[in-house]
Amino acid sequence: MSLINFQFGEFESSSPGWFGWLSLLSTLTITVLSIWFAYYLGERTYKRDKKDKASEEERNIKSENELFINNLQELQNNVQVQIGFLKEYIENKDFRLKINPILQVNFLKFIKVRTLYNEKSDQGITTLNHLLASLYSNDTILENLRSELNNFISKHNIHETKFKNGYRQILYTKFFKFSNLRAVNYRENAGRIEWAYNADDIFMQEYFKLTQSDIANDDTSTADHNKIDANFLLPIIELSKNHVPRDAIAIEVLDIANDAHSAYLDMQALTNAHFNVINSYLTTLEDLNVEIQEFSTA
Repeated sequence: MSLINFQFGEFESSSPGWFGWLSLLSTLTITVLSIWFAYYLGERTYKRDKKDKASEEERNIKSENELFINNLQELQNNVQVQIGFLKEYIENKDFRLKINPILQVNFLKFIKVRTLYNEKSDQGITTLNHLLASLYSNDTILENLRSELNNFISKHNIHETKFKNGYRQILYTKFFKFSNLRAVNYRENAGRIEWAYNADDIFMQEYFKLTQSDIANDDTSTADHNKIDANFLLPIIELSKNHVPRDAIAIEVLDIANDAHSAYLDMQALTNAHFNVINSYLTTLEDLNVEIQEFSTA
């Protein structure tokens, strides 16, 4: 029985020689080394970029926090100045409210607020939250103060004009008109006119006495509205009531005096409301000052 031989040529002639194997191994080695070196360089570059980015972010956070602290210190100084202005205004109760123009909270627009929370404890986060809430609530405080003051002055002037016009009519124009109608005689004394009325004209006699009081004749721009109302308008109102409806002049005087007194009451109500608002702004700024202090010392 014969075997079928499928071999075509010799084994030695169909297999690569040592040089071929060496070349193959060299190629594979170079390829592997190239891949490893490329990976090594990529990994090293990635780690370096990551480290640089982390360092840059750390610097940015530090810079943001320093900027925030510096602005906060400046803000606290300006808040304390405005607190002093408000206390002075409340004490004097005049129209001369000073406003610190450099009291600004808009620096928050230029700060990445999220960076302020970096590495904060739970208590630190709570303190920061309270501070930011106070800062944002005071963002427009200067505009609010100016608006409140302008509205108060505008409305107060309306009531004050009505008040002054009323009591000056009773004190001057109406009094002179009524005296010319009812007086039986008059004389000049030290630059002032003294009127004489019929013995039974009690209303005009008492009216004349009220016009001669010192407070009634203190008709300057600084005249005390409270004293004018208490010592002149209210007595005139009571006097007129006692002669209404029998005396036509008393009726007219009462109408004018009531209008003037109502204007005085409106001024008082407006002033009280205004200073309640100013006190609320004072409290808000005092709270902000405390929040800044607590944050700075935390």
